[in-house]
Amino acid sequence: MYQLLERGDIDVAFANLEQPMPNMLVKKFLSEPMIVISKGKLPALGNALIDQELDTSNQLFFEWNPSFRAWYDRWIGERENPSIRLDAASLMDTFMDSPEKWAIVPMSLAHRFKKSGEFYLYHLESPPPERVCYQIQPRNPRSSAVESLRILDSCINAVMHSSNS
Repeated sequence: MYQLLERGDIDVAFANLEQPMPNMLVKKFLSEPMIVISKGKLPALGNALIDQELDTSNQLFFEWNPSFRAWYDRWIGERENPSIRLDAASLMDTFMDSPEKWAIVPMSLAHRFKKSGEFYLYHLESPPPERVCYQIQPRNPRSSAVESLRILDSCINAVMHSSNS
């Protein structure tokens, strides 16, 4: 997306990866906690998981971003690596096929799973960093895009303000 912005193919992008560039404005758009989902009961005290009791061989692993991966490498330590690694969050539905399977997902995705009535949500004792989404646009947008970007920012501010009220 950064390349598309630089070439002028698009005027704004939303990305999970912050890549500072001198000719781009990169600002935090939203952030959300990461949470564990499972179809079955996991070893927990209330709704907080006992991290070291989680069986990582039953984990569906998705590498959300580099900061998540760095946290995960520290968190997993010497435990067994997950046997299922996914490259698309939409595959979680397919592979979450038994009560012992679990995954770490952003809160928005966890809420989607919970609405089905089949999933439990858990917090980790030592949670990963929040998932952050960034809004990126050129410092000097094309003149034909200036008004559209102003309207987009106004709409975003209105939505964010109403959701914080």
